[in-house]
Amino acid sequence: MTALITLTFGKHAGKPLNDVPPDYVKWLAEPTYRERSTFRVPADVTAAALILRDAIEIQEREAKDVRAQ
Repeated sequence: MTALITLTFGKHAGKPLNDVPPDYVKWLAEPTYRERSTFRVPADVTAAALILRDAIEIQEREAKDVRAQ
């Protein structure tokens, strides 16, 4: 999968979206905000993370199905 989004913020700044840990992708897809935080994940990053999160979840289910056989 080719990354179209490179993160410009946070501890993974400068990395393509598909090179960050799956848990971080999942957070980007459905970010939670602290009460006093002014930072918001950009909408284009959230949209791309939603797509990548779905792909990750499909891969995880397929791997689980293979192990179960």
